[in-house]
Amino acid sequence: MPSNSPAVNSLWLPAIALKTPVIIKPGKEEPWTPYRLIQAFIAAARHGAFGFYPTRSRGAAAILNTCGRA
Repeated sequence: MPSNSPAVNSLWLPAIALKTPVIIKPGKEEPWTPYRLIQAFIAAARHGAFGFYPTRSRGAAAILNTCGRA
């Protein structure tokens, strides 16, 4: 996620409505944006639909390697 720009975030938002898993990787300039977005979704929807997994590059790579597609 390069920034907290609405244009960037609007590209993946329809995936949630389509029940498609989304992994949000924070950018260098704004590392808290994914956390804030997930907290907003948890407040608006079911708690079990979203998770926050803080990790570094190796952890992010492991998460992506276990996904069916990325």
